[in-house]
Amino acid sequence: MLTLETINSLATNMTDRDKLKEAEELYQRALRGFEKALGPDNELTACITADLAGVYKWKGDTKAAKETYQQALKSYEKAVSPECKPSKTALYELGDLYVRQDRLKEAEIMYQRALEGCEKVHGPIAASTVRAVHGLAHIYERQGRLKEAELTYKRALEGHKEVFVPENVFTIQVAYALGNLYREQGRLKEAEDVYQETLEGEKTAPAFIYTFAFHGLANVYADQCRFKEAEEIFQRAIRAENKTDWKGSSIIIAMVLDLGALYKKQGRLKEAEETFQRALRNARNIMGRRYFHIPAVAIQLGCLYMEQNRLKEAEEMLNRALQRCKTPDELDDLYFQESLTLVQSLRFLIRREREVQQV
Repeated sequence: MLTLETINSLATNMTDRDKLKEAEELYQRALRGFEKALGPDNELTACITADLAGVYKWKGDTKAAKETYQQALKSYEKAVSPECKPSKTALYELGDLYVRQDRLKEAEIMYQRALEGCEKVHGPIAASTVRAVHGLAHIYERQGRLKEAELTYKRALEGHKEVFVPENVFTIQVAYALGNLYREQGRLKEAEDVYQETLEGEKTAPAFIYTFAFHGLANVYADQCRFKEAEEIFQRAIRAENKTDWKGSSIIIAMVLDLGALYKKQGRLKEAEETFQRALRNARNIMGRRYFHIPAVAIQLGCLYMEQNRLKEAEEMLNRALQRCKTPDELDDLYFQESLTLVQSLRFLIRREREVQQV
């Protein structure tokens, strides 16, 4: 007979292997057992509840994820205290879900709560504290509060360097976010400086750790029309990433997608199409139809086909993106709402172009 701990361990293993349906069923089974044995307001029960919420999040079921994280948060606060570490994790995850729904005020409240609790328990320089600071910086950026975002990203970056080391992947992710903030404002020299400074440690650590910095630097070079340098950086980062277990990660697909856009920008349309198709295969292989990069790649391919007057192929690709964006679980997600609007506009342009050709 399987124990509750064994069931939970199996569920975690299924999640790590992207077998989300099996993981969901196992977590639900474990949760029922823990609630019966220990009650709903127990720390172990709350942990299982949060793990189940994580599965819903990965599946794209935003509504179920939010409700389950809120349930986990209430259980944590009753079982232990509002300052316990797992409750902070639930606050982070709720904040992230609110960001995805563009409910930025609510997201800010969640991260502020997490930050206050972390500073009270762990002080200003701790892993959980700097994570909350990073989350707040992202929210400020999304709200257009760019000066506050810049200062907060810098605070998060300094905190990460003290808590971890400059070569830590989380430190590099914060540097990537700060560089992107500069890039979005057209401050390309400052963005380049951030990425170059981050890459100074590359000689003493594996290249794949610096994937985010490579990605940011390549995009800066592309913005500056330094196409050869941009392509070399993209290819170098992709090669390094493919040697690791991260070869199917979100960042590698984003880099392949941006490399395709770089080829398209130079008029190298055959290479662009092949690269977009590669990105689409990678995305589908990882998480099947539910992976969020699929609409982005399908839209890029659809636009490429439209520019070549390959309207039938363009419409087929946009229909694929449309199907992915209109699944019920994603309708609350801002990313999919924006993708849906873009796809519908592009399909309208295709219909108009066909009408013009028939006249």
